[in-house]
Amino acid sequence: MKRARWVVASAVAVSVLATTSACGDGDDGSTDKPTASASADRQKGEDGEGGRQGGVPTETQLRSAAFDLDGFGGYKVSPLGAGARVEEKTAAEAACEPLADLHGFSTVPEPSALQVRSLTTTDSPEDRGLVVNVGLFSYPEPVAKKLLTGLRDAVEACGGGFEDRRIKRKWESVESFPAPEGGDGSVEYALWTKDREGKPYPSRFTVFRSGPVLAVFHSANSADPEKGEVPEKILRTQLSKLEEITG
Repeated sequence: MKRARWVVASAVAVSVLATTSACGDGDDGSTDKPTASASADRQKGEDGEGGRQGGVPTETQLRSAAFDLDGFGGYKVSPLGAGARVEEKTAAEAACEPLADLHGFSTVPEPSALQVRSLTTTDSPEDRGLVVNVGLFSYPEPVAKKLLTGLRDAVEACGGGFEDRRIKRKWESVESFPAPEGGDGSVEYALWTKDREGKPYPSRFTVFRSGPVLAVFHSANSADPEKGEVPEKILRTQLSKLEEITG
């Protein structure tokens, strides 16, 4: 059965996969839990241009929480928009579908709103070659919870790798990392492939849930694959900005 969803044109996929190969996807883990009052406030929602609709942050709110296009601490920030519409399953193995979907910055169901930024270093020699895509996806909160759980299950089920039909690539393995602290749950993992020289190459994903929003960090480094981890200041700054709209 075909399913339609929008796929974001990924700078990591375009600039890194085209030269070496990379990508990654996630898992869930509980960390700080929201207070009852914060959850209640989220569910109330607000009316008007910038307010949430039924507790789900709008495009306007996500834009305010995303990285400013003027740049961030030595990184160039560029907007990424929706790319081609995908109307079929992208993973040969059904259990791995959430990983294949998120590699294209898409989910099933589609998000109610989406903002994506690409960060590339401008003045940090140690981060040369690093590209970090950051996506903010909003949903009704139960859907956000279910998607994060689905990612965790997929990471556990697909450790031996899977075939990604969308990019015609076999991910040789999926590596799970300890869930980082922050938000209302998180997961971190890497999809492993090989570069043109046959060397192992990871593409990392770190995913946080903050109420009804998933913050997705996709990173890879074409200059030094072992330095593809998302810088802590990018993670913490984005989570702080996001919590201003999720409570």
